[in-house]
Amino acid sequence: MHRISNTHNLLVVIGCNTLSYIKSQRDSNGLYSYDYYTGCLSYCNDSNSIIDGTCSGVGCCQVTIPSGLSDNLVTFGGYSHDGFLSFNPCDYSFLVDQDWFKFGKSNLTMSTNTSVPVWLNWALRENNCAQAQKNPELYGCRSRNSECYDSVNGPGYLCKCLKGYQGNPYLVNGCADINECELPDEYPCHGICHNKEGSYDCKCESGKHGNPFNNSCTDNFPLRERLAIGISASTVILLVVTLSMIFVCQKKRLQRERDELFKELQRERDTFFKKNGGLILYEQLASRKVETMKVFTEEELEKITNNFDTVIGRGGQGMVYKGLLEDNREVAVKKCIVVGDEKMKEEFMNEMIILSQINHRNVVRLMGCCLELDVPMLVYEYIPKGTLKKYLHGNQVHIPLETRLQICTDAAKVLAHLHSETVQPILHGDIKSENILLDNNYMAKVSDFGISRFLSMDKTQIATFVKGTIGYLDPEFMQCRRLTAKSDVYSFGVVILELITRKGVMYRDGDDEQEKSLPYEFLSAMRQNRAEDLFDQNIATEENLKLLVKKVAKIAEKCLRPTGEERPTMTEVAEQLKGLRTALQAMRYEASEFYTGSPRPFPDSDSAPLLN
Repeated sequence: MHRISNTHNLLVVIGCNTLSYIKSQRDSNGLYSYDYYTGCLSYCNDSNSIIDGTCSGVGCCQVTIPSGLSDNLVTFGGYSHDGFLSFNPCDYSFLVDQDWFKFGKSNLTMSTNTSVPVWLNWALRENNCAQAQKNPELYGCRSRNSECYDSVNGPGYLCKCLKGYQGNPYLVNGCADINECELPDEYPCHGICHNKEGSYDCKCESGKHGNPFNNSCTDNFPLRERLAIGISASTVILLVVTLSMIFVCQKKRLQRERDELFKELQRERDTFFKKNGGLILYEQLASRKVETMKVFTEEELEKITNNFDTVIGRGGQGMVYKGLLEDNREVAVKKCIVVGDEKMKEEFMNEMIILSQINHRNVVRLMGCCLELDVPMLVYEYIPKGTLKKYLHGNQVHIPLETRLQICTDAAKVLAHLHSETVQPILHGDIKSENILLDNNYMAKVSDFGISRFLSMDKTQIATFVKGTIGYLDPEFMQCRRLTAKSDVYSFGVVILELITRKGVMYRDGDDEQEKSLPYEFLSAMRQNRAEDLFDQNIATEENLKLLVKKVAKIAEKCLRPTGEERPTMTEVAEQLKGLRTALQAMRYEASEFYTGSPRPFPDSDSAPLLN
């Protein structure tokens, strides 16, 4: 008797507002008169909500079935279907091979005569192996070279040939010996093969040794080679004795040389430490102008990073390695570019000291440095989820609008703090999605404050050396070489565009091989009143959400205006983004209260309907 396979088949229900379930034949009277029930509910608002390839409740749902089924009854629930007849005239419920069926919109209108494949499990159903073997006359495994195994789907058993045999186990002498020597591709033998009943032997030829089942045999060790090795070993021993005597004689001289080398190395480290501003840093530490900075030695960083064995980032300014402090805090160790003359050294230390004094939850914290090498190394807190650029463009994971607004607001608050709330205003100079990191709670952390890349300014505040990133650079700076707080505002506007469009700063559309500039395309679309064509459709799914995204886009447009005087301050940008995030939370709260009749926590995805 055949059983419907519960490991290869699923119950699939297709339709909008469609409930269907299967049940066994009626077994008894009463309210629950069947041995089993299983089913699911499929729902959708319209055909646009259907996602091809997804069968998880929207237009399609699927469930597993119990084992041991030989028949079943399919029943539909009594839900109204009138509102969906235009794109879903029928409800569908059927068992199908789970690897064959792929759901699509076209299934909502498929013919009712459509056939689908179903897996059936066959077995001898009367007994299991132990019971069947008690009655040899009726036992199905007739070949003496066969074995029995119990069915996994309902009662019964099946037969198969033993290892080394092939054929039909249900016939007398149905399982015949396999001649493995004639099938070298399946049964390798790199020596002399000899077939045996149910297996085979494989031996090396005379004078050779090895494992011929896996590799070719090799010649046994010849006497001539043994003599050669013996002579060589004697020579080596003699050489070792001679070298040992020389070593004993020169031990004191080598010790003196090692002592001199150590002193020279220490002098070199002291030179690098002074050149890289170590004395300035110690003065700051002594005066308690810096309280959060730790000066590491080279040996300490080697221990922290396990000899720099785990690279977590690389770029034009150096390498970043993962490390672990003694208190089990994870850190990132960055080997920076070489510090040049005295002026650059002074700027390097000044930047490092300023950053060490910043106490903001959305700034990557600088925990220490090592200055006793020609190339200084910096120690930061470790941010696990990596860069915003990788999160946006490196995978296709859904990112809710609320999360994007959180990231945007966090980064804006940092820049506003640096521009307006510190003793000395700090210009970041290289704001981009690659310099915004995310922790496990998707909190934004701004990094790379010019410590490993310097902004060398003369007294007129005209930049003589700024290495920015194409697509993020302020066009006003490109004309007059003047870097201001409004330059950070422009770069941040580009980051806002990346968050609402999920496109790179330079991107390609479909099969178009020509790269497009995201700021240019966006400003052009704004002038033509078609900016929403660039929005990520996963967050602009409803009118009220689309309106909110348009407001975010308007903020980006102000940040990207051609002159700094036309752009808002980062404080104004942060306040506007905070207001939009609060508005989104309020809409989610109203929606949840509408559907439940009582307040509940805000959902953390874009799937909840919002009210205008």
